[in-house]
Amino acid sequence: AFIATRKGDKPAAKPLEIAGFASDADLEAEKKLGLTDPRPPLKYPIDEVVIERQGETVKLVKSGEGDAAKWRLASPVDAPAVKYPVEAIIEVFKSKTVRSDARAIKEADFRLFDFERERRIGLTLKSKGSVWNGVDLIVGQVVKDATPEGEPTVKGTWVMVKGDESTAFLLADKDLRTPAEKPLADLRDKKVFDFEADQVSRVEVMAPDGAKVVVTGTTVETPPAPDAKPGEDGQPPKPTKTTTWALAEPAGVKADDNAVGGVGTNLSNLRVSEFVPLA
Repeated sequence: AFIATRKGDKPAAKPLEIAGFASDADLEAEKKLGLTDPRPPLKYPIDEVVIERQGETVKLVKSGEGDAAKWRLASPVDAPAVKYPVEAIIEVFKSKTVRSDARAIKEADFRLFDFERERRIGLTLKSKGSVWNGVDLIVGQVVKDATPEGEPTVKGTWVMVKGDESTAFLLADKDLRTPAEKPLADLRDKKVFDFEADQVSRVEVMAPDGAKVVVTGTTVETPPAPDAKPGEDGQPPKPTKTTTWALAEPAGVKADDNAVGGVGTNLSNLRVSEFVPLA
């Protein structure tokens, strides 16, 4: 006697679809814009981006909305971030993201998809403390197709969902890797000082021989006009701040009004070409 058993059906590929944050109307309106037409500010619910690569975790957090939105590095350093490259990561998910392929894989296959520990990139987007729309991914290889014009087009990006490294998904038509590969130096703002000119009220400069120069600033706020309209971000208009600077020390010395008047602005705009890593 013998018993015959039927081989089980091959498990269906797991679904992976990420809804975009832009409305269909916004996406259609964008298609109609010309090359020189101004782009409206990007509006998105994401307020935290976490990138993990080669043992380093880069964490970025947002404050404000629309044109007033500012991004800041929270790890591995605490510093202002450049808005554009951060939003380039987020903009990938503006429209719906769908898979065009899914494959069951083992660790031995990781090298075929750039999922090795030294090559993979962890990418997590959050909104109000929670993972946004399931974007908690391990990003691998970008697949490109050759074209007759010679410029390859993006076919998709291989990813895995964190917590399940048994399935590789090809997310169609999108390059998730290039914006997430930006080095820390490109994400960090090159400003030396983390303040705005109107936040400074006193500057003291001391020479090695002890000679000291002190300038002080007085800021006056002018309220917006009664008929002033809200900004593009929907927020009410803010008061205009004007700072007047004067030489306080040494006493009895006449100051160059132009030189003293720009001290706060010059310091707040002081930039470097690059930051030297700490040893």
